[in-house]
Order: sequence, then C-alpha cells, then structure tokens
Amino acid sequence: MTLKRPFIFVRLAGGLGNQLFQFSASIKLAQRLCLPHSNIIIDTRALGSYETKRKYEIGFISNLYPGLHVPAQLPFLESYASRVRLAVLDRRIGPFELISSVEHLSKVLANGLRASSYVLDGYFQHPNIVFSDVDRKYVFTMLTSSKHYLIDKFLGNQRSMAIHIRRGDYITSKFAKMLFRSIPIEYYDAAYKTLWSGQKVFVFSDDSELSSYYASKIGGIDVRKLNLSLEDEFCLLMTCDDKIIANSTFSWWAAYLGGRSNKRVVCPKRWYKNNKLNSSNSLLLPFFKVIDI
Repeated sequence: MTLKRPFIFVRLAGGLGNQLFQFSASIKLAQRLCLPHSNIIIDTRALGSYETKRKYEIGFISNLYPGLHVPAQLPFLESYASRVRLAVLDRRIGPFELISSVEHLSKVLANGLRASSYVLDGYFQHPNIVFSDVDRKYVFTMLTSSKHYLIDKFLGNQRSMAIHIRRGDYITSKFAKMLFRSIPIEYYDAAYKTLWSGQKVFVFSDDSELSSYYASKIGGIDVRKLNLSLEDEFCLLMTCDDKIIANSTFSWWAAYLGGRSNKRVVCPKRWYKNNKLNSSNSLLLPFFKVIDI
C-alpha cells in the first residue's frame, strides 16, 4: 500500500460506540487539516486482543466515507507506530505525532498541521470530538435511507420508544465491572414512567434474560427475539423517537445521531462507580433528561 503523507492512522478498540468515537475523531482531524478521507487508515488488528474481544463493528458507517483504508496489513513504520503503543507519552516518534487523549487532540485541532502524520490511539469520549452537526445529519439520513425497510417494518408512522439495558462485560470483565455501574432496574422504571405516553416500546439489551423480563414487564418488544444484526439493532435504536439510554456509548451514539427535534432522551446521572468520574462526565448532553438512581 502506498501512502501519501500526511495521513491519519486510527487504532480501534472496544465495541461499536467506542469505535465510533475513534472514527469520528479521525474524520474531525481530517477536516481540520483539509485532508481527504483516503488519508485515513483504520487499524482493526487490536480488536480481538482485549479481555472483551470485539470485531470491526462500524463498517456500515465508515462505508459512508469513500476512500478510507482498512488494510489487513500495514507498512513497517505504520505497524511499528501502532504496536509499540507509546501514545501515552504524548510525544513524537519519528514522523508520527501520537495522540492518546482528548486534551492532546483538542490542541492539534486548535493549532492545525504540525506533524507529517498522526496516530490516534485512545478512546476520545468527548462531545467536542464527535462528528460535526453536518456529518451527524449526513450519517443519520444515509443510515435511515439504507434501512428504510427495517424502519417501515418495525416503526411505521407510530411514535416509538427505545430502552437500552447494558450488562455484558459490565458483569463479566474485571476491569469494566470495577469502573462502570450496572444501572439498576429502578432507573428504567422511573425513566419509563417519565416518557411513556402510548408509544411502541422496544427493549434492547446484551442480556437475553433481562431483555425478555423487562419487555414482558412493560408490554414491549424484546429486540433480541427479532434476530437482527448489530447494525440493524443500532439503526432501529437510533431511529426510535424517545430513548432511555444506559451508561453505554452504544446507546449514547444512537441518541446523539438520532437528532433533537421532537425527540426525548433519558440518561442515568451516574455512569461510574467513582464519583469524581461522574462529576466530570462530559457525555451528559444538554438535551438529555438526567435521572439519578
């Protein structure tokens, strides 16, 4: 593969929501540096190496940006820059500027081009790093257009509500369960009472027993029983009018992309077990109604 510098190399980690933060950071940086999408290189090799193994889950969104590279192998220097993982030092290695934090990326966005190439190796979970409003509307419009059959089948013209209950690695992963709260069912009960006004309700969860229980409890639809792909689940969640989200970047992105007009989002106030992290959580957007349970 022949690369034309400067390029932006982004190392993906985590699930769909985390991958979207990393990808949107690369798009935002490319726009700031006036670079075409063909200068973005997406590295998916580390996705299966973490405690919770993941796949490349954002292909249906990255495909909306023609020219992106998702190579199976990288040239030596690019491969080295990724594998040594020196981004935590926030310094330059040869021709690369390694960026691992929101603060570092924000400085680069403010100052413009200052290195021959960039390596993004972090989570970048901050609303200042996500797609511009133009890109947000573009992604929403393109996805809903491509999934019109799904939307017509399950939503039609009826107002709808999505409830996302996150468990998964919050229960099984040592690291995740030390960091994140498992949001109690009482939060979902309170949020449901706040939003429900006769809408069609869909329950999304990575826990089959819990999604089945809660869907039965409120007379909703257990999305796991629809046998949808992860891509289709995300698009359905994104398109629902009202959303009760979890402390999860998956449903956060669905709420963010889903727009503002005539739509409501309820969000838990405390995402983490550490209260200092809760007090500095920038993902609680102004249009979210926050419930503290």
